Amino acid sequence: MIKDTKKILFATDLSIECRNSYSYAVHLAMDRKGSISLLHVIETPSISLETRVKNLFGENRYEEIMRKHEDDARSILIGKRKEKEILQSALSKFCEESMGSDPGCFLQPDEIIIKKGEVAKEIVLTAEEKESDMIILSSHEGWTTSVSKVIRDVLLLSKVPVIVVPPTGN
Repeated sequence: MIKDTKKILFATDLSIECRNSYSYAVHLAMDRKGSISLLHVIETPSISLETRVKNLFGENRYEEIMRKHEDDARSILIGKRKEKEILQSALSKFCEESMGSDPGCFLQPDEIIIKKGEVAKEIVLTAEEKESDMIILSSHEGWTTSVSKVIRDVLLLSKVPVIVVPPTGN
């Protein structure tokens, strides 16, 4: 038996290509009288990359560089506001702009979620945590010749249907 799709998890990297897939998710949720949870995952660097940098500069210098980088990013890019608030604001603006061409069709996200970690794993874990019935992802230009590692991994790990929406014009 096919489960009725009511709870949709929409994962986004906040790129322009994601607007088409967000519009699709909104229309699907409205059609099914469902809800959407928006997810953005901040990818953490791989352990091997981190290890190589630590070996190059030393543990203490690496930690110092990382702290300075975080402080600089906060100061320059987001001022005194918290990173989560900025990302939530960016996600809300993304929603509004995505639906700008169809103002009669706007569905406020049920929840905006921001996580750090391995992108594909965090998407699948969040879908399980939120008991999502479906995951919607966006592909990028050239997706027909090479599906991204994130999409491939989500397709392999997910226990719920995954829809991959091509960018506008494809």
